Amino acid sequence: MEQLLRRSFQLESEVARLFDLPLPAGSQRAWASKVMSSIALEHASSAKLLIQAGNKTSAISLFRLQFEALIRGKWVLHAASETKVSALCELINESNFPRLNNQQASMGEMLKELTKVLPTHRMRQLEEFRDSSWKPLCSMVHGGVLALQTHAYDFPPDLLRTIVKHSNGMSCLTANLLTIISADNTMAGYTTRLSESYRDCLPIAEMA
Repeated sequence: MEQLLRRSFQLESEVARLFDLPLPAGSQRAWASKVMSSIALEHASSAKLLIQAGNKTSAISLFRLQFEALIRGKWVLHAASETKVSALCELINESNFPRLNNQQASMGEMLKELTKVLPTHRMRQLEEFRDSSWKPLCSMVHGGVLALQTHAYDFPPDLLRTIVKHSNGMSCLTANLLTIISADNTMAGYTTRLSESYRDCLPIAEMA
């Protein structure tokens, strides 16, 4: 696990470099998508720090938040209406927070809207993670049976490694999103090269 976590942090450092890329001028969509990408990467890194500290129950819960932030980042760039984008970017205060919050789409709504605009292989990656991990992660977040059992008897090492690798896969999808929103066209193919360099800590290493 120590080697996997070390490689995971190296991967996240590579992804973090992409936040220095310029954005298209005046694009609320690109700005909001970049912020959500930053949130997703923060959740990924924080979860692995918690695993290092032995706080696995809290760590696993953050992987669900990473997935949600990634989905919202993709949704706001590709599928959200102009009204919803504006609501996401408007500065909040006590009076407008309920209105702005109510205008945001649920996870199911975002995924449904993304199926209409994303390439099939990208959508399949997101749906595979949702189908394999969503219910267990929800159990961890809400103090369900999985949270109780794994906290009492420890998390199965193989399952923990698999979840960390899936998190790294989401970080690569975050890297892809950051290259898409950037105004720098020289980054084409970066995500492919990143995935090849870190095959040992990604789900694809097990599928090869």
